[in-house]
Amino acid sequence: MAITLLFVGLFNADLALSEKGFYGMSFLLVLFGAVAVQKNVRDLALFDAGHPALDDLDVGRPAPSSDGEAVLEGEAFRGGSF
Repeated sequence: MAITLLFVGLFNADLALSEKGFYGMSFLLVLFGAVAVQKNVRDLALFDAGHPALDDLDVGRPAPSSDGEAVLEGEAFRGGSF
């Protein structure tokens, strides 16, 4: 609905076409950013809650080796958490 109202408002505005395009694209980019942040927050909350569906996935946590070092992508790290 907000996109429709913005489109109608820009259509009726006495602005240059380049200004209308700037405002329209700015709004769409902000909308995309808000959705992306919401999805990332949701996914992180799901991950932190220990969702059972995520137990079988390799999510990039370092796997401990036999000598106590955590190995991630072929490099050794000391400690267990990032």
